[in-house]
Parts: sequence; structure tokens; C-alpha cells
Amino acid sequence: MAGGVDITPMRALFETLEVSGPRLTLLHRVSSWDEVIFRDELETIAAERGADLLHVVGRPPDPANAITAGSLTAGVPGLADRDLYICASPRAF
Repeated sequence: MAGGVDITPMRALFETLEVSGPRLTLLHRVSSWDEVIFRDELETIAAERGADLLHVVGRPPDPANAITAGSLTAGVPGLADRDLYICASPRAF
């Protein structure tokens, strides 16, 4: 999970992290589509690795954009059995 520009270190992990279990998923929270950096690169990495790339677009205070335990488990099957890395300001989520 990455928030805004904190996608930078997560981009490197998305490209190189060895995965031996469930499918690799990268969730990127941004306030607007204009804030998505590395979009083409991330889509290419996802396609090459058979990974999932999820963008959550919208401001966190809006309940419709909340990232909750329920929305995470719905969007990332088997989340409880995965390792989770987070790089973001607490306000990003």
C-alpha cells in the first residue's frame, strides 16, 4: 500500500519483490488521477509479473473513499494470509 508520492519506494518493491504465495497486489491511494505517478511503469510491471495494481482515487475523509478492513479484504482476496507493506502518511488512508 502506498499513499501519493510514497509510491516511489513501493514501485521498486513491486518490480523486485519475490512472491511465493498469493498474487502480488499494489494498492496506491491518490486524491486525484493527476497525482498518479509512474502509472505507465506500474501497469507494465503488473502485466509482466501477473500482479494486480489498484488505484484508490479520492480524498480519505470522504466515507465513499475510505480504505477499511472490509474494503481491503474485498479488493485483495486472501489478505489475511499475505505480508503487507505500507509507505504513506497516516492521513493517506
